[in-house]
Amino acid sequence: ESKALRAVGHILYADPCRRSVIAFTIEDHLMRFWYFSRSHVAVSAAFAYHTNPGLFIRFVIFMTFAPLEDLGYDPTVKRVRVGEELNIQYRFTIGDKVYQTTGVIYEMNLDIVTRATRVWEVVELDSSFQPIGTHKVLKDVWLYFDATPESHIYNAIFAALWQLDEDGTVADSERPPPLQPGSSLEEDAKHYFMTIVSDSVVSINGQPDEAKEPPEGYVEFFYTEAEDNCYE
Repeated sequence: ESKALRAVGHILYADPCRRSVIAFTIEDHLMRFWYFSRSHVAVSAAFAYHTNPGLFIRFVIFMTFAPLEDLGYDPTVKRVRVGEELNIQYRFTIGDKVYQTTGVIYEMNLDIVTRATRVWEVVELDSSFQPIGTHKVLKDVWLYFDATPESHIYNAIFAALWQLDEDGTVADSERPPPLQPGSSLEEDAKHYFMTIVSDSVVSINGQPDEAKEPPEGYVEFFYTEAEDNCYE
């Protein structure tokens, strides 16, 4: 099982196209099914596959014929080869726009249950998959269920600044020095923020990609590495 955890950590780290991983482990005559995602890890009760082979057969059939989305792949991310050399990049579909990576700015660690933040340098592609415009920054991250998307925070900040300008409730003496003569609070603030061009929550078959509800009768466990809790 520890080998499976390490292997899955490597798979999720090395493949940006992955949303989750389905696996099985065998110890002696007992088998377990595993589901690994960025929000949780689920494992079945152990069963003897020699005396109950039907479960394993159903698992093999599922892994053989299930669509890629059900096998844990992200349909909005595609791996592509660029040029004659083995230059692997990724295409992200965000809304009606497609961006292709040109390099990595920041990568997350090998942890499984994490926000898995990656920051890429990208360029937008046209309908013929040719680069257009200047290079941009793309942030790929798993949001916590109660987190507010950055674009919503961004829009709320500028809506509040616009309202202050409209209401005239900020005295001239309280305003910071304008970056441009006659500029508004909203216009001045934009110099301190990156402009969000596109923002989207990944959808699978038209539905937001959210963690599934656990099955009936599940038992919750919290796993920690023993050495993480040892102190001298």
